[in-house]
Amino acid sequence: MSGRTPEMKTDPIVDEVREARRKLAEKCRFDVQRIFADARLREETSGHPLVSVVGREGQVCEEPVEYKTKPPRTED
Repeated sequence: MSGRTPEMKTDPIVDEVREARRKLAEKCRFDVQRIFADARLREETSGHPLVSVVGREGQVCEEPVEYKTKPPRTED
């Protein structure tokens, strides 16, 4: 089930990204640890960084950098 209503338009780029994500998750048995291990392996073999986890101060972030610079929005 896609979660779309009949009135919603489809975006072929979004559909392509979702399909790639689904295939990767399926390949890794929907295991987040395996997905990250696969990404690290692809990063090492490609020679190009896929994801940077280094914050502005050069330290690994525990949480997204934007939360360190400004608090998340809350509804009043």
